[in-house]
Amino acid sequence: MQDFIIEIDKNTLAIVIKTFLGFFCHQDKSILLSMNGDDLQLCPRCIGLHTGFFTTIAALVFINQKSRLIRMKIHMIILVLLATVTGFHWFGVTIDMFDTSSFTRFCTGLISGSAFGYLIYFYHTLNKITFIRSSWPVLIILFITILFFIAAFIFEGSLFLNYSLGFIVFFNILTLFKTLVSIFQKTITYQPQLTRMEVLK
Repeated sequence: MQDFIIEIDKNTLAIVIKTFLGFFCHQDKSILLSMNGDDLQLCPRCIGLHTGFFTTIAALVFINQKSRLIRMKIHMIILVLLATVTGFHWFGVTIDMFDTSSFTRFCTGLISGSAFGYLIYFYHTLNKITFIRSSWPVLIILFITILFFIAAFIFEGSLFLNYSLGFIVFFNILTLFKTLVSIFQKTITYQPQLTRMEVLK
């Protein structure tokens, strides 16, 4: 009876994490990576994107690169171009310009995710947004992710890897949400300022 309950719990959690990750990935079974016969619920490109985004932000948070980020503002155009690498790769594959593999999907996703993470961290630093700069959200997600990775290799199952990917994606989406909220607030604040300037003229 206890084994039956555990099995139901595992299946329920697997369905929940698959559904959640399905909002952010097409989950094409023909290209999904597998571990011991079980699929990871993100494609290689999405794994690269989310891993690169999270690890870049985590690294920047812990080495505190604020001053260096400001000095490197001139190189933002390079980061923007790097952030589009996976898009160009996807487009090239779609029109049969070149062949692809799980490795190239992951690597191009990693490049774009890392560049995008750098840009988001730069925006948060420049606008003094405390969410990722306070480090505790990054630390919590990083700790949980490491635990799930360890569990995945101990118990040799993809379920724990899917859990860790789920936590990473959740953090990334939350970070993007905070960024969009900040941009929206700045836009709302900027409009009245323009109106006042026009009145003064």
